[in-house]
Amino acid sequence: MTFAEKLDFLMTLTKTSNSALAQWSNIDPSYISRLRRGDRTPAKNESYTMSMAMYFSKNCSQDFQWSAIVEMMGGNETSKSLSDRETRKDLIHSWLNQEKPGKGSMVRGFLDNMSISNPMSAGGVVIGREEPASPDLENAMITFGNQGMRESARIFLDKVIHSGKRHTLLLFSDQDTSWITEDPRFMREWAQLISKAIMTGNRIRIIHTVSRNIDEMMTAIRAWVPLYMTGAIEPYYYPKIRDGVFKRTLYVAPGTAAVSSAAMGSDLSDTTLFIVTDPVSVGSFEREFTRYLNMCKPLMRIYKKNDTTEFSEDLLDFEGESSNVRVEGPPSIYTLPIYIIERIVGSMGTLPGEAITELMRQRTELFEKNLLDNEYLHQIVLPEIDAVKNGIAEIVLSDYFCGSPGYYTVSDLTAHIRNIIRYLKDFSNYHVSVIESGQNKGYILYAKEGSGVLVSKTSPPSVTFIIKESNLTAAFWDYLDRKADTGWITEASRNETIAVLEKYIESLNRE
Repeated sequence: MTFAEKLDFLMTLTKTSNSALAQWSNIDPSYISRLRRGDRTPAKNESYTMSMAMYFSKNCSQDFQWSAIVEMMGGNETSKSLSDRETRKDLIHSWLNQEKPGKGSMVRGFLDNMSISNPMSAGGVVIGREEPASPDLENAMITFGNQGMRESARIFLDKVIHSGKRHTLLLFSDQDTSWITEDPRFMREWAQLISKAIMTGNRIRIIHTVSRNIDEMMTAIRAWVPLYMTGAIEPYYYPKIRDGVFKRTLYVAPGTAAVSSAAMGSDLSDTTLFIVTDPVSVGSFEREFTRYLNMCKPLMRIYKKNDTTEFSEDLLDFEGESSNVRVEGPPSIYTLPIYIIERIVGSMGTLPGEAITELMRQRTELFEKNLLDNEYLHQIVLPEIDAVKNGIAEIVLSDYFCGSPGYYTVSDLTAHIRNIIRYLKDFSNYHVSVIESGQNKGYILYAKEGSGVLVSKTSPPSVTFIIKESNLTAAFWDYLDRKADTGWITEASRNETIAVLEKYIESLNRE
């Protein structure tokens, strides 16, 4: 939880007003409001956080209030029985100052990784040796603990890389990741080995653990983003709750090697790992993984620019769900006049023009249908005028539908912006706010409340994710919804936005 979330929880629980807490803490009520919204965070060791802790310990007069605080802290029954006000104050103060990264920072980390232009550069996979480091195995090898986890992972990937085969690697682990994170040198080696495995023609089918809290889940997935962008990863998740008593790791390279371990809880100190290479054992572990995979769902769909047919079909399915929408990024292809798509497809001649324009018509119809009953808020980044005039401002997602990127002419972009103005005038549920390009690092983020999220990298090489897992959808939705100031959905704001867009058109067409 962030400081803001904790403060809001404590104030709601104790029915505390901004002014009451401000008076006690000797700070301005407006500053309390900003702290509570997350617009401000306290500097380290701020004295007023101790005053706040004292206030909340004093005003937890009911047992249920203190029990609720302890549960939120992750405390135990012994903590719930504490009645000493000073001890409660110290616990609250410590909790307030133990801030973990919030959903917003986790989402930003995901998006930052999306902006990597060449995640599989050759320099990123130099591991300092050409020959396999793994020992010769007759049939099996046993290792133990965190060091054993590292050793087994290294042996497994070495065997894959030097096997001369192309595998679909099967990976699952819900065990504690400290075996990777506690050794920075191995973290780099692990990433390099995985990258080299992909560059030698292997693919990866991975089952992520989403029963962890959202912070852990986003951290884990964020680390895989550059690899997702290769298109060589198929991520899945198990949708039901697991008890978490026994933890499991299973890595399989069909026909080559497998790693297997099981542990009680998160303690890996006594974990035994088996590395096997005999075909019977490897086949057995492959079948075990497959049985588990059959109970899983795709965590996300990943599309590169050549995946036109599959992307088009899944995008229509995504658009077909009625829901409120939050978007951040360049002008949307939904609002691009159809005749511009027809002209671009016709000039390139690489894909069936009629099929593409029909797809765009269907998307526009779904977009307008959704606007009738749902709110659509777009934080829009307008192309740099010099880039448009130089013919290098790319039309968003055009490479998926046209076979290669299409670029705006001044006339095209003028027509597109005028169409956005038309939507603002004709649809009361359509809202736009123009933001600076520095606030967006080359991506489109498109979230549908309770339905899913589309994340697309707008600079080459293009890649798009469609995510429907509920926790990730909620995290991205919250990120965009917090940024969407309700002040810009008023009629006055609408008129102001139209004026900004018209001024942009004037500048765009100025000689």
